Amino acid sequence: MGHGTNNLLTGDAKMLAIGNPAMDDPRNWFELLCEEGEDPEEPSTITIPIATFDSPAITGERVPYCRDCPDGVPKHSLAIHLPDQDWVDRTLREYGEDPPYVIAKVHAEFPKGGGGKAIPTLWGRVRPAGRGSHRPRLRPPV
Repeated sequence: MGHGTNNLLTGDAKMLAIGNPAMDDPRNWFELLCEEGEDPEEPSTITIPIATFDSPAITGERVPYCRDCPDGVPKHSLAIHLPDQDWVDRTLREYGEDPPYVIAKVHAEFPKGGGGKAIPTLWGRVRPAGRGSHRPRLRPPV
């Protein structure tokens, strides 16, 4: 999607690109665009990373009431739909600090070193399928 957008950015045109760092597509257009925003030679591009730790459910920042839940759901803060400290703690316990998922989804950074692998990282994460079975089973990606 992003590769063709540069053709549209002429004159005073602006683009707002919002996204999450990809875990399995290194050096994609979004990552390159974000790197451009950190380059002082490209003053027209600004990158603002928003890590999970910036979530109002963690910072306590006031946010508006949710207006997307169906009728009948009690009025509540939009923050309950955002990642909270419990989500961060569970994610870190499950995956540790270094996996691409944590780097991308918790820290809002682009995982490095994932490109050009002949065998996907996920293939290395196997566990027994159950008692009496010798066939490994992959853990599902989150």
